Amino acid sequence: MELIVLGSSASCPAPGDACSGYLVRHGATEVMLDCGSGVLSKLLLHTSVEALSAIVISHFHPDHYLDLITLRYGLRYGHPGAPKPLVLLPPGGIVHLRNVGMALRGTQDYFTANYRLEEYDPGRPVTVGELKVGFERTAHDIPTWAISVKSPGGARMVYSADTSPAKAVKDFATKADLFLCESTYPADAEGISTHNHLTSVDAATMASKAQVRQLVLTHFWPAFPRTRFKAEAEQVFGAPVGTAESGAHYCITHGAGFEVAAGSLIGNQPEASHA
Repeated sequence: MELIVLGSSASCPAPGDACSGYLVRHGATEVMLDCGSGVLSKLLLHTSVEALSAIVISHFHPDHYLDLITLRYGLRYGHPGAPKPLVLLPPGGIVHLRNVGMALRGTQDYFTANYRLEEYDPGRPVTVGELKVGFERTAHDIPTWAISVKSPGGARMVYSADTSPAKAVKDFATKADLFLCESTYPADAEGISTHNHLTSVDAATMASKAQVRQLVLTHFWPAFPRTRFKAEAEQVFGAPVGTAESGAHYCITHGAGFEVAAGSLIGNQPEASHA
């Protein structure tokens, strides 16, 4: 199973980056987790919209779904007659998007004319092609779901989405082969309130307790250097920690996680740099 980082910034993207978006591949199955600002242009560097098996949205903060609007215009005017992508939404998502469509264009079918919208039941895993997708409620200021993706061979990744420290998310990530965990702020955020998100130390603490095999940090506030997040997390996690960068590839196998960079595998070696 392969993970490709499309965007890893929080709310406002860093230069050259996009907000939250991650492509997971296994065979012919391609699933995009979240679709934040700027993600669509990054996606098209790696695949086509037509190749997507599904888009899964974790919650309705704009940096996690706003490019559904951009893609809607591309489908409507740039690719008339193209198949409608399947979009899996949190509970209440269809009504939410209906209201967004009414605000933008005064029409209730703003999204449904170009997408197949379905709401997932967080208590039931969803099968998308060859992949099994599961959900767990996080601790955030609006309903948000962490997402797990499991391959037929048993490889499992967990994406925290947005959360503050939460036992449910830690339990959900237990022994994951790769934990893609938000790390919005460094340990000392210099007066910024961090109650609604994780710091680098929070993320590493959760990952350590969950006994995940590889930790990759994401959802960074761009005011802080990512090397700082990495260094702080590694002190707690006790092993090399990855920092998600736009375009980074991770090959996830059951029992081990590896980053794919410039066509070579970089294992969990102390000297390997993921910054």
